Amino acid sequence: MGELPLYLRHIQTKDMHRGLLFDKFFYYSTLGEKAGENDKKGFLQNFKGSCGDAESIKSYATKQLNLIESIGGTAMIFSTQWHFVTGMGIDHPLENGMAWHHTLGTPYIAGSGVKGMFRAYLWEWSDVQKEQIQQIQQILRWCGYTKEEGKKYGLKGESTGTLIFFDAIPVEPVILAPDVMTPHMGDWYEKGGEEQHNADNPPADWYNPVPVLFLAVKKASFLFGIAPRNEEVKADLKDAMKYLGEALEFVGAGAKTAAGYGRFDKAENHKFLTQYQKDKEQANKIALEREKAKELEKLSPVDRIFAQIGDDIANLIKALEEDKFGDDRKNAALKIKELMESKKDWDPNGDPNKSKSAKRTKKVQKFLGE
Repeated sequence: MGELPLYLRHIQTKDMHRGLLFDKFFYYSTLGEKAGENDKKGFLQNFKGSCGDAESIKSYATKQLNLIESIGGTAMIFSTQWHFVTGMGIDHPLENGMAWHHTLGTPYIAGSGVKGMFRAYLWEWSDVQKEQIQQIQQILRWCGYTKEEGKKYGLKGESTGTLIFFDAIPVEPVILAPDVMTPHMGDWYEKGGEEQHNADNPPADWYNPVPVLFLAVKKASFLFGIAPRNEEVKADLKDAMKYLGEALEFVGAGAKTAAGYGRFDKAENHKFLTQYQKDKEQANKIALEREKAKELEKLSPVDRIFAQIGDDIANLIKALEEDKFGDDRKNAALKIKELMESKKDWDPNGDPNKSKSAKRTKKVQKFLGE
C-alpha cells in the first residue's frame, strides 16, 4: 500500500494557497506519531513573511467596496496595531488554527465575527446606557435578536438585524510570523473543570511553562464594511461605523485580545482608498464621456459640432472656414449669425479693419451669400 497521506511528498510553490497548505498539508516526521516541537516549528517557518497575491487582493477588495457602496453602505480600512490571530479555535495538528479566506488564501475575519465583536462591544463596553430600554432596543435592532430576547426587551418576533456586516478582508498582502505562548497552568486548564476543588491542582503560576506554537498575523490592513438592510437604517451607518472603530481600537478582534492582540487603528489615508477614489473618478469620467458621445451621435452634423465647440464664436467661424460643416455650411453660418446677434456681436455695417465684430460678421456673410 502506498504512503498516506497521499500529499505527503507534495511540491510547495511560492504562489501556493497558504490556507490550503496550512489546513491540509501539515507533515509529520513519522506518520501516526504525535508531532514534535521541531515538526511544528519547521512547518510554521513555511508561512513567515508576505502572504497573498497583491493584484488578486486589490481586485477582490475593490469589488467588495463597490458592492458595499452600491447598496448604500459604508466602509473603512483598519490596520493592526500589533499581532492579530483569527480562527485560533479551528482544529489543527498545531492545536491552534487560523481562519483563511477560501479564494485569497489570506487570513480574514468572517462577517459573523465582526458582528459578534460589534454587539459585544455595544453590550459590555460602549457608552450606551443599558438601563435605558431604548438603547438596548437599538442594539438589538442593529444586531438581531431571538424571540425570547425580543420579548424581554419589548420587541416583537425575531430579527437578523438591520445592519449587514461584511467579511473583513485584506487590501494588501498580509505579513505572517510564528508566535508562541507559554501557559503556566496547563494541568489546571486540562482538569480544572473536573477537579475544581482539588488542592493538588490549583490554578497557580509555579508550574513549568509549556511553550505552544501558533501562527499570527504580524501586520495587515483590513477592509471593514457595514450596509443597511433598508432605507430607514441608513441614518445609523455613521454611528455604527464609529462604534465599530472603537471596538477594534479598544477591545480588539480575534483571539488573545486580553494580551493585546487584535487591536486596530483607523487608516483613513491608506493608499488603497486613495487609488480606489482615483480609479473611481477616472471610471466615472470615461462613463460620462461615453454617454456624451452617445448623445452627440443622435444630433445632426451641424448640432454635433456646435455641441462640441459650444458658444465660442471664434472657433465656430474657424470650423466654418475649415469646411468642417461640409454641405451644411450655410445652415451653420445661419446658426453662427443667430448666436452673434444674441451676444450683440453681429455688426454688418462696421469697418472690418477697425472692429473685430465687423470682421467676424464679414466672414460669416461670405458663407451666407450676403
